[in-house]
Amino acid sequence: MNILIIKPSSLGDIVHTLPAVHALRRTFPDAVISWLVNDTLAGLVELSPDIDETIIFKRKAMGKISGIGEIFKLIQQLRQRNFDLVFDFQGLFKSAFFARMSGAPLVIGPADAREFGSWFYKKKVKVPAELKHAVDRNNYLVKDYFNGNDMEFHFPSLRCYDDCAQKAESLIDRYEVPQDRPLVAIACESRWPSKTWPPEFFAKVMDIVAEECNPVFWLLGTKAELKTGEKVMELCRQAHPFNFMGSTNLGTMVELLRRSAALVTNDSGPMHIAAALKTPVFAMFGPTDPELTGPYGDGNQVFKGDVKCGFCRKRECPLPIEKCCKSTVSAEEVAEALVAKIKEIEKSKQEGDHEEV
Repeated sequence: MNILIIKPSSLGDIVHTLPAVHALRRTFPDAVISWLVNDTLAGLVELSPDIDETIIFKRKAMGKISGIGEIFKLIQQLRQRNFDLVFDFQGLFKSAFFARMSGAPLVIGPADAREFGSWFYKKKVKVPAELKHAVDRNNYLVKDYFNGNDMEFHFPSLRCYDDCAQKAESLIDRYEVPQDRPLVAIACESRWPSKTWPPEFFAKVMDIVAEECNPVFWLLGTKAELKTGEKVMELCRQAHPFNFMGSTNLGTMVELLRRSAALVTNDSGPMHIAAALKTPVFAMFGPTDPELTGPYGDGNQVFKGDVKCGFCRKRECPLPIEKCCKSTVSAEEVAEALVAKIKEIEKSKQEGDHEEV
């Protein structure tokens, strides 16, 4: 069996597809499974233990008139693989187009694919309306292929590459991060301004928690987000976070999240990675609906803005800060929940140490 997975982007969307692919791998242990992915996100797909090959989708190059050659190259590359089965989890015109151009005898995708994408499928799957979350919808495409047979869906254990683990360790050593206290990650940026809670909010959460149980905080993000991290650090009065923004690649960030006791975050890509790693997530939601794209799995907590225009999906909020959804989530509420989780983890750890003795 030769299977192609199509889910080029985004970071969160790719993570949402991992349980479905993991179920395919368990069902077809000897299959060759390939994944068509944007070049910028290939590293994330390669963390999946279920993937044999990544096929690169050069999004920027193909978006230009001069990129017509790249499109034909990709089609040729797909046809050479002789795929038996294609799952298009993206559900857009471009993803459905390449799914059909692969030449596979069976191309599966959602019946409600946007941009007329369903025209290209040989099997259109009508996903039940009660399935809201992206993970559940992706899982259903696979479940439907097996005629509704009972299947278990869960995140696989993401690969740990030695170089990424070593870089995470060297970062901890270089900054002299205390290793006798719980590590808490803070993701204070997001792609949308409307999804990004202000630096004052994160600083206040950390200060309150620092007074209660004194964990070690670290800030994650890109080099472009470094100034936000510096602002958060300036505003802290009790906490003394380590700013790792711009100092980690994707694999290193994964290893640091794997070591962390929790993640406090906006609705962002790292939120989904942490959930996949089973690192407890404390996430703020305003313009987006957590029932559709919230952190998946048990042990996570979501704090939703309470305004009439909630889940508006606007990238820029037209309201002043004192009236928008961000003003209705209190730092005290988030801090209280985080303190409770840290104490729970520490208690469990102490009980485990006593049992070993």
